[in-house]
Amino acid sequence: MATLPTIKPKSVKLNLVRSVVNSAAKIEFTEKQKQVINHKASPLLVTGCAGSGKTQTLIAAISKRIDEGCDPNTILAITYGRESASKLRDLIATANPQRHVVNEPIARTFHSIAFLILNDKEFMTGEDNEKQYILLSGAEQDAEIRQLLLVDAEKEKTNPGSTDWPPELVAALPTRGFAKELRDFIGRATERGSSPDELIKYADKYGQKYWPAICKFWSRYQGAVALRNATTTHSLNRIDPSEIIIAASEKLEKNPKLQDKYQKLFPTIYVDEFQESDRGQRKLLQLLSGPDLIIFADPQSAVGRFRGADPENLFADLEKIGIVNQIELDQSFRKITQTDVAKLSSASEEANYIAHQFRSAHLKEGVAWSQMAVILRSPGAQVSALQRAFAINNVPVEIDALALSLADNPAIKPILTIAQIALKQISLTPANWQEIEELLHSPFAGADAISIRQMRIALSKAEKLNQSVDAKTSTELILDALTSPSISIPWDQAAPL
Repeated sequence: MATLPTIKPKSVKLNLVRSVVNSAAKIEFTEKQKQVINHKASPLLVTGCAGSGKTQTLIAAISKRIDEGCDPNTILAITYGRESASKLRDLIATANPQRHVVNEPIARTFHSIAFLILNDKEFMTGEDNEKQYILLSGAEQDAEIRQLLLVDAEKEKTNPGSTDWPPELVAALPTRGFAKELRDFIGRATERGSSPDELIKYADKYGQKYWPAICKFWSRYQGAVALRNATTTHSLNRIDPSEIIIAASEKLEKNPKLQDKYQKLFPTIYVDEFQESDRGQRKLLQLLSGPDLIIFADPQSAVGRFRGADPENLFADLEKIGIVNQIELDQSFRKITQTDVAKLSSASEEANYIAHQFRSAHLKEGVAWSQMAVILRSPGAQVSALQRAFAINNVPVEIDALALSLADNPAIKPILTIAQIALKQISLTPANWQEIEELLHSPFAGADAISIRQMRIALSKAEKLNQSVDAKTSTELILDALTSPSISIPWDQAAPL
């Protein structure tokens, strides 16, 4: 039998190239923008108001470098937020699709860079080389903090004064809101490089009577997380997101070879929206950067002060690390037709004002609901206030699910509330009416603000007719109706219950 020759398939190399996007009009840069685009080899600070073209100039500068033959893998663009980093990556790639071939993302956040450094095993020996860092999720942090707080609450219940908490805070220990406030406090303090021992020393100096109790709890929380990492069966080290920047900086400081590696890996660094940086991020940038550093900032438009942003000390901190050259983009390309400012006394008043403005714009000026938006600093009680105000004013609302934690997601929260009621973690009492009312408004019950009000009126009338000795509030009557086998009002009025 004849032997057939073996035919080896030829290897094929595929190179995926982005399609060229035809822009409607070529951008005409100002002289100052051209100076920034052509700048190289020395640190530079670029300032400008919102709409002055800072980000567009950054993209053009990186694109020009790639056009001139610079390896895209040696350029690092840092910005704030995963969505901003993703958008910046796409814009840079689209600006130069033919030459934009990278092994790693060209645009990252500070946290992404820090996470990369923490999990870099080169030049590391011993136990540190075996650990794999993973992020401690917000839900895990909340669960750990709430568990510790519930232990304290139980101790106070059986033996008042047995914990470090002041008496006026004991009632708040089992609440979710207090746990969130505590988590925020720990996160902001960590981002500033503070420690429990340090804050305790400053408590008397600044007259902060709650700091000692909070810091002692913080130490216990750190111990609980450390114990969890030490006893897990996997070689994982769970780290709080607020600790990543500080931990990465400490690792670079302790390991000059690793620091040198990253300075050579990214000899050219661009930073957008640097006014949102805190002291920890500025220190990490100082450790990473060489002479080819271009920073874009607008101290007047910082929105992250509540997360630790420090625009007031921006220029002083940059001078300390040797950045003195500055170019200001003084021409604005953004047109704002009208801006109104309203000072209101509460979240509820603010929500009702916004709902009224939306409804007026829709009915009087014909503005479509889809053309309106409310931008919040962060999700929380403000979202609930807006939902209630919009429901009362018949304004349709859709909440961005990505802006909410899983526990606050409108599709998930009712299920968790039902589970908590079943496990007797939430009792049907007036003190928990907010959670119960949200459950009644969910698809599981189908009630709305109007039907709840109608039920209140109907139950109150029935209570008066019965001439009950112990008068109850309408909220108490609704809660009684939830657990009672019979009800004193027609079923069609009480269907959501």
